[in-house]
Amino acid sequence: MAFEVAKALQAPLDVLVVRKLGVPFQPELAFGAIGEDGVRVLNDGVVRAASLDDEDVQAVERTQRIELQRRVERFRRGRDRIPLTGRIAVIVDDGIATGATAKAGCQVARAQGPAR
Repeated sequence: MAFEVAKALQAPLDVLVVRKLGVPFQPELAFGAIGEDGVRVLNDGVVRAASLDDEDVQAVERTQRIELQRRVERFRRGRDRIPLTGRIAVIVDDGIATGATAKAGCQVARAQGPAR
């Protein structure tokens, strides 16, 4: 999907890697998401409703941080990110359910200083 958007806008394409944090006993239900550069977004309401404690949250996050790093290495293959400073960034999420991954992606992008 992002390729088609970049092509239509005649814009460069890059990837921001984020991972959903799924409730351990119901992994499709996100209680948050993580992104590159230490970004972390939590939905406190889901954390409370699922009765997750700090240890539960940290265990899921540890596992997903490992996977996030693996994907960064796989997708970038050692190349640097396209700098966003002063640019307009368009974030494309291939499947927004709770919005957690989209929020994490936006936070990763905002930290890089885009104009918009």
